[in-house]
Amino acid sequence: DDYIISVNQEEGKSSVNIDNPKYFLPDSSFIENYDYIEGGYYWRSLNTINIYFDSNYEPEIAILHLKYDKEIYYNAKNEMLDKIVPYNDNLYFYNDFVFYENSNYIDFCEERNFPKNFTMACYNDRLNTLVFIGFYHYEGSVTPSLEYLKDIDKNWKLFIDIFYGEYYDFNM
Repeated sequence: DDYIISVNQEEGKSSVNIDNPKYFLPDSSFIENYDYIEGGYYWRSLNTINIYFDSNYEPEIAILHLKYDKEIYYNAKNEMLDKIVPYNDNLYFYNDFVFYENSNYIDFCEERNFPKNFTMACYNDRLNTLVFIGFYHYEGSVTPSLEYLKDIDKNWKLFIDIFYGEYYDFNM
């Protein structure tokens, strides 16, 4: 409900737009257009006060997951694929979950800064589930180098587990 209020205001909660419906979802009416049977949303903000000095700084993240009945799922998935065009042909897999970079967000940012700043769309045909994630790591922080970002293709599952595993179980 909290995210739907943000969507209706067409802004999201994130100051860096990682959950702004224009760059996160197929469109701002997407959630209301397809009745989901289960869903959840989590957003952790960027603490701009301590970002320069805090070695425990954590990146800003957003995750929205929506589960549908089978017929509605395929309609929702098709709209997602039509309106969120993959940025490139790179797909990232976690079990039956297929992730791809959201080109709408890259167009908004006017450059690609993956893996430090991105949004992704994701689908799981077995679970009839769509997932949308956002990630923003501020490069000016004193946080130790995020080693798993250097070769994210090899470390994708670790990346998802570290940042999103607490909020959604991708091992279903």
